[in-house]
Amino acid sequence: SDKTEWNLGDLLKDIQNQTDITISYSSSQLDLSQKIVLPLSHMTLFKCFEVLESSANLKVIVQNNKILIAKNYISGSVTHQKGSFSGFVRDAVTGEKLIGANILVLPDFRVGVTDPNGYFFLEYPLEHETYTLTISYVGYKHLVLKFSGTSRFQSDFFLEPGASFNPVIIYDTNKTDSYGFKNPESSQKPAKIQFIPGSFGGIDIFRELASLPGVLKTTDLQSGVSIRGFGNAYTNYMIDGIHLYEPNHSFGLFSVFNHQAVKHVALYKQDIPFEYSGRLSGVVNHELKNGNIFQWQGNIGLNAAAMDLTLQGPIIAGKTSVMLSGRKSLLDAWLPAFVAKLSDYKTSSLDFWDMHIKITHQINPRHRFEILSLQYNDQVSFSYSTVDRTFKNQVRWGSNLGGIRWIGVFGNKLSISSQFAWSNFNNFKNSKSIIFLTDQDTVYSNILGQSAIKDLIWHNQSKYYFNNDWQLKAGIKASTNRMRPSLFKKINFDIEDLEPFLESGKDSVFYAVGMYADLTYSLNHILTFGAGLQLKNLFSGVMPLQMFLNPVLRLDYRPLPEHQIHLSIQKLHQAHHLLLQNSYGLSSDFWLPVTTVLPAEQMWQLALEYHCQIGQNIDYQLSSFFRKAYNMAAFINPGDQYDPVLDRGLILPVFTDSGEWEEKVVAHEAFSYGLEQELSLKWEQFSLITAYSFGKTVYQEKVSDQVYTYPGDFDVPHALNVYLKYLPRDGYCYFVSWQYHSGRPVSLPLDGYLNQDGQWILDFAQKNAWRIAAYQSLDAGFSAFTATDDWVMEYAIGLTNIFNNDNPIGAKMYLEDGSFSVRQINGFPILPYIRFNFFIR
Repeated sequence: SDKTEWNLGDLLKDIQNQTDITISYSSSQLDLSQKIVLPLSHMTLFKCFEVLESSANLKVIVQNNKILIAKNYISGSVTHQKGSFSGFVRDAVTGEKLIGANILVLPDFRVGVTDPNGYFFLEYPLEHETYTLTISYVGYKHLVLKFSGTSRFQSDFFLEPGASFNPVIIYDTNKTDSYGFKNPESSQKPAKIQFIPGSFGGIDIFRELASLPGVLKTTDLQSGVSIRGFGNAYTNYMIDGIHLYEPNHSFGLFSVFNHQAVKHVALYKQDIPFEYSGRLSGVVNHELKNGNIFQWQGNIGLNAAAMDLTLQGPIIAGKTSVMLSGRKSLLDAWLPAFVAKLSDYKTSSLDFWDMHIKITHQINPRHRFEILSLQYNDQVSFSYSTVDRTFKNQVRWGSNLGGIRWIGVFGNKLSISSQFAWSNFNNFKNSKSIIFLTDQDTVYSNILGQSAIKDLIWHNQSKYYFNNDWQLKAGIKASTNRMRPSLFKKINFDIEDLEPFLESGKDSVFYAVGMYADLTYSLNHILTFGAGLQLKNLFSGVMPLQMFLNPVLRLDYRPLPEHQIHLSIQKLHQAHHLLLQNSYGLSSDFWLPVTTVLPAEQMWQLALEYHCQIGQNIDYQLSSFFRKAYNMAAFINPGDQYDPVLDRGLILPVFTDSGEWEEKVVAHEAFSYGLEQELSLKWEQFSLITAYSFGKTVYQEKVSDQVYTYPGDFDVPHALNVYLKYLPRDGYCYFVSWQYHSGRPVSLPLDGYLNQDGQWILDFAQKNAWRIAAYQSLDAGFSAFTATDDWVMEYAIGLTNIFNNDNPIGAKMYLEDGSFSVRQINGFPILPYIRFNFFIR
């Protein structure tokens, strides 16, 4: 063009049109209408940039085919001044903001990390003429920029994805990055999902989590995961910070979180951020993808268990995006016949579906608005028959949750987020039985159970960066919670009278208001101190006000850049009791609120860990912990554990308005301790990850002034995971995965009989005096993907449980010819799998 007078926005567009260079800048920082006068109509690119720096007071950084342009706030000498970098780190393809990206400024060795909004702020002394900024994130190519001293530089930074196929990032928040910056909100040592095959070859996030030290699925059918010896009830499962009560599909075979819709998963075993508090043992927070703001993309996945479809793209290009992801079970087509061959159970229905939706609107580069929703539904029907009895069971459960969230950044030091959310869980069970006592007498039984939970939550949080050393996070959270625990039961009625008599539990409503603050100080990145305090109030119409103070203290010491020692102590509380912690994957029963009889569960945790990284190929971590918990709820009668399916409904108490259940529940104490270690090795195309955990969990229960001590429900002394991966070339992967852990304890009856009403009368041994057999599984497989500019195709084949080991999922009581026996129920034999994904980009 022969023009010499431009406005800044048009000039930058013209440069991009005439070259293959990508220019990145923040439109909120630059005045795109600013007039620019070029001395000549035809100039070289670098001469043009010199004019921008001199006349428009801009800072231009050139790296390969990328250019960053930002406002230059000062000029002249830089001695004895401070500079700063701030901005958002994004995916260059989709525009997604990257959480937990590592920031490094050399030669001063200043380090930082992006927060849950993808934002970072980093100061450094202006003592050198040139600096190097490095931004890195697992699964992405590093961004390295060289620049001269400048006071403040603010921009959006775009990272290009690597060759990995549609990666999901899992954060083990115990770990730190090689630079040693420990942040209470996100891990500095994320890892790509390893695609360990789940049930029938599907990718399941919980199976991935169970490969980390201190995290277990004690059977193939366990609900959720157990963390450091505490079960499903004590783990906070969240999606974008919203709590989900039941995280499982189909007997625990799959989680409700479709990995195609999830951007990253954060696991907290200690130092749990106050905004995620509410459970004692840990947090698993899933962050959904925001959707591609530049172009439409699609993904189709298929395996023996389910098929899924994911679409994401712009509603308004560059401003508003949507992500839709749905999944539908295929198990009904073939699994009932498969189960009938392996066991005495007849499965007539095993169906589920789920839908994830997220809409993101960029108000401007510093403010965004999000709407999200998760809905799912499960239905399981099965039956069982013996000579003297027949059972028919139907279980339905589902959840719908959603939220509206606003996130904003003010200046370059303050970020604020505000969220309104809801979470609803519904659970229905129908168990029918026919028991033939004699040739003349027949007992018909119908047990209906129904429970529901409804939450409303408002949460506001602010984070302020005083400087590179001091950070403050504070927030307020308010919620209402409505619970309906109930068991409906009628026995010994005539065959014509099959309409059940319903006896409903009473709704329990309580309110919670909490405030928290957390302050972090770093001394030259050698010592980092953190301290926080949460104040929470619980109240309802039938319970006096209860107040909780939950402190946390953290200390990080880094004697050398590759070595770190971390010490923390934290107090947590939980205002929900789950009386049935299913180890067999059915939906959770009997969530109960805090009452005067059952006070809030509380726990102290002390944790010490050491982490070192030797070069880029060796990573080692050793962790130890001690936990002491109070007021943990359980039935006095342990009968719900001896038979995972058929008989448990016959021995549960009836929940009524009279509060009868409170007489059958006891609050006990517990403590756990353990060691965890993880070693990662890389050598050329090979990588090896080993994780070993030793742990002990002990319950102490007081009944009638008598104290009983017994192993916890999820006490697993030893667990070992080994994962070996070989990448012969880009797009191809061979792997072998071996998992072993000790069997968990169970409570079993010594004897039992049917009374005249057809009820089992059981004589139990001491609680958890038995252990089921150890679990071990060897899996192996191969995956590959091919890619063009428009699409990626991935496929995988392999075998699970190659040993064909009889891995137990529980124990069952049998009464044959007048004799009583208990037998182990085994899981799946050796199974082949195949998985297919097609991604359009």
